[in-house]
Amino acid sequence: MFFAASAAVLIIMIAYGIIKGSLAAGDPRGLEGAKGTWTYAIYGFLIIVLSMLIVRIIRGRLGLSGPFGFELFFDNIFNSVDSLVNTAQGSN
Repeated sequence: MFFAASAAVLIIMIAYGIIKGSLAAGDPRGLEGAKGTWTYAIYGFLIIVLSMLIVRIIRGRLGLSGPFGFELFFDNIFNSVDSLVNTAQGSN
């Protein structure tokens, strides 16, 4: 989910850079600002991708399940919600 959100932010920032560049109307400072926006958006996305990759590698080497052990916690929450929904549907 975090990766999808960061990809969405990347697309928004690239679109913002395009709008910023088109409104520059040939002004070199405006075009440099748009290029800077694109550069920072791509660098930020690459940092997020690399950090997720590093976490997955470390997690795999240590034999941990889920992101820092939270997978079991969220599984319990989802199972409880499913149980409540099934109980509510059974009483109707």
